[in-house]
Amino acid sequence: MKRIYSLLLAFVLIFNLQTLFAQELKRITKAHSHNDYEQKRPFDLAMENGFGSIEADVWLKDNTLCVAHDAKDIQLDKTLENLYFNKLNTLLQNNKGRPYKDQRELQLLIDIKSDAKSTLEALIALLNKYPNIKKSKYIKIVISGNRPVPAEYTQYPSFIFFDGRPNETYDK
Repeated sequence: MKRIYSLLLAFVLIFNLQTLFAQELKRITKAHSHNDYEQKRPFDLAMENGFGSIEADVWLKDNTLCVAHDAKDIQLDKTLENLYFNKLNTLLQNNKGRPYKDQRELQLLIDIKSDAKSTLEALIALLNKYPNIKKSKYIKIVISGNRPVPAEYTQYPSFIFFDGRPNETYDK
């Protein structure tokens, strides 16, 4: 009887742990990795933990999209391409066009710190090198920070989305 009770208890504990982990995974997909590039392993940690949104602050410096919060922290080897796009492109190739093996979406929030128009031009040029990223229905590239005025949003490709602000008015 003691053995049956122990087995039953073990089963209940395992079942509860599996349920807990499944619920945790569902919650974490709603998580946002703010200033992700400040992690020890940018992009990788957020993806390994199933985050649904990853943010990178971007500066255009010497025609390169560098990832840093402040201009004084810019390092030309820490680029959007090296830290994010190369890795994301590999995941898309390995996961049949998806960032995750299942059909979860990924939002890549690009917080533009330098001039909006020139930085967006460089971003679009970079994305043109990665058709898997820009064409994926599982990835949304969202621009925040310095952005053009809302009336100009339609001048940008359909794979570019813009983060809204409560104090701005938008048409349909």
